[in-house]
Amino acid sequence: MGMAAAWGPGWTTFWRRHTRMGVALTFLVAAGVGLRSLARPETVDAAQLAVLVVVPAATCLVLLVPVDRLVQHPRGWAFFVSWEVAGMLLVGWLVWRDGGLASPLVLFWYVLLTHAVSAYPPVWTALAGAPVLAVHAALLIGASPAGRLHGLEHLLAAAGAVGVAVWASRNRYAYLRRVADQAQRDDLTGCANRRTFHERLAVEQGRTDPDRPLGVVLLDLDHFKAVNDGHGHAAGDAVLMTVGRTLGRVAADDGGPSGRVAGRLGGDEFGLVLPGADAGATARTAEALAAALADALAPTGVTASIGTATARTPAEATRLLADADAALYRAKHAGRNRVVPHGA
Repeated sequence: MGMAAAWGPGWTTFWRRHTRMGVALTFLVAAGVGLRSLARPETVDAAQLAVLVVVPAATCLVLLVPVDRLVQHPRGWAFFVSWEVAGMLLVGWLVWRDGGLASPLVLFWYVLLTHAVSAYPPVWTALAGAPVLAVHAALLIGASPAGRLHGLEHLLAAAGAVGVAVWASRNRYAYLRRVADQAQRDDLTGCANRRTFHERLAVEQGRTDPDRPLGVVLLDLDHFKAVNDGHGHAAGDAVLMTVGRTLGRVAADDGGPSGRVAGRLGGDEFGLVLPGADAGATARTAEALAAALADALAPTGVTASIGTATARTPAEATRLLADADAALYRAKHAGRNRVVPHGA
C-alpha cells in the first residue's frame, strides 16, 4: 500500500507541500554555508563552492519528481527517507570541515530534524536522525580529552533531540491514524463511509486488468422500513449494525486478496469492493454474504437483495457500480431475498 493510500487521496497534496518545504530548507542550508564562507573567506575551497552551486541546482530537480505517483508506490517512502538522510550527512560533512561541533552549522541538523518530524512516522524519523548521532560519535574519535567531554555534551543533546522527535512523531501519527479512521468510517456500522468506499473503488478501477479482475457486490435490505416503523429507530440501528458486522466478517473470512472494502453507501444500502475477484469468486462471496445475513437477520424478518458485477479492464470497471446496481434492481423486482449477477 502506498503512502497516500494509507491515509487517503488528500494526503498526496500534503506530500507535495512537504517536498517543496524540503527544497526550501536545502536552499536555507546553502545560504547558511554561504554566509559562513563570507565570515571566514580564508577557509573557502573548491568543495564548499561546489556545495553552494551543485546542491541548490540538484535540489531543483527534486521539484520534477512525480510526487503524485511516488506516494502511491509501496516503496515511495525510500525516496523521502534517502533524501532526508542525504541532507543530514551533508550537514555533517560541512560541520566536520568547519571545525567540528563548535561550528554554528550544527544548528541546521535540528532544522532538518524538524522537517522530518513534521511529516514522517517514527521509524522514518529515527532513520533521518541516525546520521546526526553517527557524525557526533565519529567526531569524538581522535578528539582531546577536553574535546571529548565537549563532544559528549553535544552527543547527549543530539540524542535527546532525536529521541523527542521520534516520540513526537509516534504520538502525532497515532492521533492522525485515529482521526483518519474516524473520517473514513460510518459511525453506526463500522463500515467504510460512502466517500471512502468510492475513493477506494476508484483506486482499484485504475488497477483492473485481466490478471487482476475487480468485483463489486451491492446489497439493499428488504422490509427494513417495517422495522423502523414497527419497533423504532433503535431496532433499525441494531439491524444496520448486524449487517455491518456480517459484511466485514464475510469480506475478511472469504480468503480473497487484501484490499477488500466493506462500505455503507447510505440508509440500508451496503457494498463490497473485491480486488482480484473474478465472476466466480464474486458470486461465491455474494452467496456467502446472503447466507450469513439470512442467519443473522432471521429474528427481524429483514432479508437482503444482492446484485453483483465484475470487470477485467479499467473501461469495464468504470461501469461496475451501474452494472451491480442494475443487478440489484432485478433482484428486488424478482421477489427480493436473492443474489443476481449482472448479465444473468
